[in-house]
Amino acid sequence: NNGGHGSLPSYPTTIGQLSEVLQKIEQNPMKSRFTPALQQTIKEASPYLPKKYKWLAKNAKNLFPLVVGKLRKIPLVNALISTTATPTMLSASSTANTTPKEATAIINTRIIPGYTRNDVQEHMQKIAKDKAKVEFEGGTEPTIMASIETEYYQRLKNCISSIFPDSKAIPYMFI
Repeated sequence: NNGGHGSLPSYPTTIGQLSEVLQKIEQNPMKSRFTPALQQTIKEASPYLPKKYKWLAKNAKNLFPLVVGKLRKIPLVNALISTTATPTMLSASSTANTTPKEATAIINTRIIPGYTRNDVQEHMQKIAKDKAKVEFEGGTEPTIMASIETEYYQRLKNCISSIFPDSKAIPYMFI
């Protein structure tokens, strides 16, 4: 789009095109994964679950494909199983009556283990096609999962138990 005055718009506008791309990115998330971190959390939590949920915990990996659609609808759970992509900032015209030549969006991502920045960029660019250019600015690759089989984790677990004796320390992927 060449931009111009708001009274003489040329369709589609850059903002309209960008909005369409953002909506498609929201509607087409990357495939969810049953990550090793989630598997470890469930394994460590399962002894403390009510009896009726122990079977579910024991079979969580096999059941995952059957329930992933429902899990994605719970924001806290979705962030544990899916790379999230949330549009957080938009920039376009600097005046209220000008249609911009360019419009940009910042999409905040949290990449779960098993995907890379390149995977996310390729996924979004495939969705955007030629309507938008997807680039990463800053950020890091997902961190590797820390082991709970260390002296330091055991110390942390003991410290938590000494301060909160009625609680159980269970590993959890920090979002």
